[in-house]
Amino acid sequence: MSTMRTTESVEVLSNIALFPGHYRITLGWDPLTVKPGQFVMLRISPTFDPLLRRPFGIYNIKEGGVEILYRVVGKGTSLMSQLKRGDRVDVLGPLGNGFELTEDKDYLMVAGGMGIVPFYMVAKELLRMGKTPRLFFGVRKEEELILADDLKGLGAEVEFTVQERDGKVVTELLESKDIAGKHVLACGPEGMLEKVASICEAKGVESFVSLETSMACGMGVCMGCSVETKEGYRLACVDGPVFNVRELKWKS
Repeated sequence: MSTMRTTESVEVLSNIALFPGHYRITLGWDPLTVKPGQFVMLRISPTFDPLLRRPFGIYNIKEGGVEILYRVVGKGTSLMSQLKRGDRVDVLGPLGNGFELTEDKDYLMVAGGMGIVPFYMVAKELLRMGKTPRLFFGVRKEEELILADDLKGLGAEVEFTVQERDGKVVTELLESKDIAGKHVLACGPEGMLEKVASICEAKGVESFVSLETSMACGMGVCMGCSVETKEGYRLACVDGPVFNVRELKWKS
């Protein structure tokens, strides 16, 4: 768990619609250190409605601000989509354990939909190490492919599947490739992650997944984000959200 987390009231610098229901918000916040895969807890409103903070993965750190990609799924994110420049939100973070990247390993990223969020910072770190980032990206609708534009702009190699067009999902792409010697990093829906774990086990490669688990506090107090592992229950907010798939017990 990060020891540098802070709670701050920060200014909204921009809040831009990327395509229907999907936004990029930039906050005037300057955390000291952020690892790829860490997250923040945001309080959108100064009132008690909604009562709880919401977790959001950190998409990018740039001069003067932190970028977060989000999808409108309920009341909290609906209110968030209405924020404008000059509004303020309360941010707690950075939180959790992210992806640990080392120069002696080769990595392959696998994302489903909004699971692409942690991989922009992963790609930047891989480029810093002199590696070419490679991403397998699966979406339901073709309009969602815009989410990979930033990674392609960095020079990442992106292969994708569009379920409504191709009739395939991203795990089929992963299964069809020779990934020997890779460390697979994945984020997306639980069913996708479980399939990634199965494929990687069959192919004998290491895999690490970032769980998209609901959270209420982000600091291990409420115990609401329990994850079943082979050694008992752990908390996604402080022990994760990134886990080695060998640690996890899947529901099916």
